[in-house]
Amino acid sequence: MRYLHPRVLILSTPYTFFYKFVVSTVGMALPAFIGVGLFMVSSGGSVVVMLIMLLLLCIGVAIGHHYSMLKLVKLDESGVLIISNYLTEIRVPLNQIVAIRENIHHPEKQTRYRVNRPFTRYIRVEFAQPTAYGLWILFAPDHRGVYRDPPHPIAEELRYAVKNAGGTLKSGMEWG
Repeated sequence: MRYLHPRVLILSTPYTFFYKFVVSTVGMALPAFIGVGLFMVSSGGSVVVMLIMLLLLCIGVAIGHHYSMLKLVKLDESGVLIISNYLTEIRVPLNQIVAIRENIHHPEKQTRYRVNRPFTRYIRVEFAQPTAYGLWILFAPDHRGVYRDPPHPIAEELRYAVKNAGGTLKSGMEWG
């Protein structure tokens, strides 16, 4: 965990900016360029090429949308969660948080594309009242060190802070 100054704890990974802007842009642009290249090489409107272009476009939009949703999250010692999308910053009292969920991958749900151990990739924070970013936000926690067993230390720190601020959390710590 990193401290901005003694009163503010940064919960998000230092790579949030990179994920939000670089990965999402490349994730949208690369499939589009590949699709256009296929179209130009095939010299025309073959149905198969058009379907591949549509598939690549959908993949690019999904990747771009997924990573562009990430927020920079900081925890203030005064009982406030500071959330930023790098353009605007909002402050949400900790007692307004109703759920903190992790997307934990379990070995029993293993597919050939998943890692064979539980790990947290994102944390979802849900609010009692809508904020400028909606009823929930998503952030990538700082992942220095290997956290093999859930819950993630940052999720636990946030749960502890919410309980100390007088908030009540829904049961169930995972989604997906």
